Amino acid sequence: MRDFPRTYLDQLSICLTALIRQKKAARAYGSANFKRQISAQYHRVIHQLKPSLGKKDYNHAVQEARERLRNPDGYLDFWHLLHSPTYAQ
Repeated sequence: MRDFPRTYLDQLSICLTALIRQKKAARAYGSANFKRQISAQYHRVIHQLKPSLGKKDYNHAVQEARERLRNPDGYLDFWHLLHSPTYAQ
């Protein structure tokens, strides 16, 4: 994270976006077991992220993940982030 903080936060935001999307889909369409699995995964990731990031970075990543769900065309996708020349330094 120290070497490439923006890359880390971008990838973190994308992971949070995927988890939030799964959680919403499980809530709407999933079985009870699937809902529990996704909810447990979401809470486990959040529980690990809160202490490792500062409050400001954590809140920024969550806010960006929510914005990414509302406006997916306004953000780069994960594949592009991995192979972008600006992040491959």
